[in-house]
Amino acid sequence: MDLPKIDLEFLTEDERLRELCRRYWRRDGSRWVEAPSHIAQELGIGGSELPARLAEYSTAHLRGVTCSSCSRELTFSKRSNARPYLLPDPPPRPTPPAECEACIDARQAEAEKRARDKVEARYEVSKFDPTDPYGGGVREVLFFLALHALGSTDDDPTRIQSIHSLKVPLTPAGRLNLSLANVLFEQGLIVPDPASPLDAFFWESDEPTQFYVDKVSWVVPGPPNEIPAVLRILRDRLRDARLNVPELEHVWHEIAAAELHEFLAFSLDVRGLPCPEGERITQVINMALRHFPVAHLFRAAWGAVPKTEKWEEERGLELSPESLANGALTFFENSVNTAVERGWHVQPGFRNPRCPQSMVSKMLSQAVAGDDEAIFTLGLEGALALDWSPSEPQATVPEELDGQPDPPS
Repeated sequence: MDLPKIDLEFLTEDERLRELCRRYWRRDGSRWVEAPSHIAQELGIGGSELPARLAEYSTAHLRGVTCSSCSRELTFSKRSNARPYLLPDPPPRPTPPAECEACIDARQAEAEKRARDKVEARYEVSKFDPTDPYGGGVREVLFFLALHALGSTDDDPTRIQSIHSLKVPLTPAGRLNLSLANVLFEQGLIVPDPASPLDAFFWESDEPTQFYVDKVSWVVPGPPNEIPAVLRILRDRLRDARLNVPELEHVWHEIAAAELHEFLAFSLDVRGLPCPEGERITQVINMALRHFPVAHLFRAAWGAVPKTEKWEEERGLELSPESLANGALTFFENSVNTAVERGWHVQPGFRNPRCPQSMVSKMLSQAVAGDDEAIFTLGLEGALALDWSPSEPQATVPEELDGQPDPPS
C-alpha cells in the first residue's frame, strides 16, 4: 500500500522558516528523517514547543485522505497526530477513522464539557453547608489557616489552590498533607472546587466518583461576603490555642515527629542511604521528643551517619545501605539516651534549606510564642514559658535560612 503524501501549505514568506517546516515533515519511507529536538535548537526553543511554533508557519495536508466527519482533506500541525495514517500496511495497530484536527478538537471539547458538567453537578459548592468557624479543634484550625495562607489570594479568599501546586511546604511530610486535607473536608472547612482540572477527579463509568486530595483545588463553602468573618474567628481561635495545652501538645507532637522523621530521612538520603520505616523509628522519634526540642535532635540526627560510617571503617566492615541506615538510627537513639542519662546540655542544630520549615510549624510557633522558630528551638514547654501574649507585636524572623552552612556533625 502506498503511504499518503504530505503537502505543505506555507503561511510565511521566510525561506528559512519554510525549510524548517520541510525538515520537520520530511519522511524516508515510513520514518521521519530528523528529530524535532534538532530543529527546535535552531529556533532556541524546547522540542515540545516546536509543533505549535511551526504551525504558525505551515499546515500539513495528507493528500487523498479526507476527514470522516467533515469530508475535508486531513490537515495536521504535529507529527504525532498524523502518524497513525502514515504507518505501513498492515499497521502494528488498527488505524483509527480518518479525522481532521479541527473535528478531533471539537469532539474532545464536547467530551470535556460533558465531563465538566458532571463534576459541577456532583460537587456544586452550594450543596455543602457553610464553613462552621467553631467546628473542629486546634489541629483543624491550624491546618486550615496554613492551607489558606499558602493557597488563597486577597482577590478571592474563598478559593484555595491545590496542595500539589503549593510552592512552600504545607506540612513537614507529604503523607500528612493528604491526611489533613481529608480531615478538613470531613469537617466541612473546605470542599472540592468543581473548576479543578478534570484529572483531579477519579472516574468510574464516565462518572466523577472521587477526587485526588493533592490535585484538586478547594473552596471555602458559604456566602463569599461572610468568609472574611469566618477567617477572623479561626485566627482568634488559633491565637487562643495556648490556653488549651493538652490539645496543643497533641498537635505539636504530630508536627514535631513529622519534622524529625523527614530530617532523619534527609540526613540519610544525602548520603545515599534509605530511611528505615516501621515501628522502631516511630518509637525512637517519640522517645527523643520527650527529652529535647526538635532543633537539638536535628544535630544528633545529622551526626549519626558519619559516626556509623566511622564505626564501620574502624572495624573493616562493608555494610549494606540498609544496615548502615539502621546503624545510624541506633547511633541517634544512643546519643539521645546518653545525653539524658548524663544530663548534657545539647546545642541546637540548624534547619537545612533543602528541608525547610513548613507553614503549619511556622503558624503554630507564632500562635504559641509570637516567633516562627520558638517551638523548634525551645520545644513546646519552653515556648509556652516565654513572657509573651498574643496582644503584643509578633517577632520578625527570617523565613528562610539560605546561605546557612549545613548542620555540623
